[in-house]
Amino acid sequence: MRIESQPDMRGATYHIIIRRSARTTKLVYARRDSIRRYFDPVEDSLRREYFDKPPDNKEARWKLIGDIGRRAAENHRRYAAYTKDSIALKNTQVASRRYVALLDSVFLADDDAFHDFSSVRTVKAKTVMVIHATQYRLYREAAGQPVRKAYMTAPDMDTNPLFVRLLTQTLELYRLSHPNSFMDKRYTRDY
Repeated sequence: MRIESQPDMRGATYHIIIRRSARTTKLVYARRDSIRRYFDPVEDSLRREYFDKPPDNKEARWKLIGDIGRRAAENHRRYAAYTKDSIALKNTQVASRRYVALLDSVFLADDDAFHDFSSVRTVKAKTVMVIHATQYRLYREAAGQPVRKAYMTAPDMDTNPLFVRLLTQTLELYRLSHPNSFMDKRYTRDY
């Protein structure tokens, strides 16, 4: 299982990889610290091509915007520097059993349990628009099965309670043994 955050303008990107076996569960935490300087001739060429297109050729310009965004995102992943750490849990320990049960319920949950409400939603009979929001991706996979993906924008206990429980409990497991660490709440949007 894998959790990825895609923050708004001021947040930190982080991801968590959860590997579960019969006896242990390993949690790998990583937070992006920086992106190394790079020059990509393909990205540069796409940007030049965009500015060379006449403004009235909107379809071609929109296609180039998508191409530039995908290439820039790929480069950000390629040249990112991360701080990483991990912890291991014994699945048979009393303290770990509830977390392992949560992992099972997340893995077995129907895809509808991880609905993306986007940035406009109704909360207590009022329409609310979320302006700055972190997007999350949840990848659930097992050997020999296709990866099941879920995308959520600003999940909370009203919109995605199962995912929020997974995220907060996974982060709290690390924080219990590493207070004031690189996965502190100030870096994880208060989760």
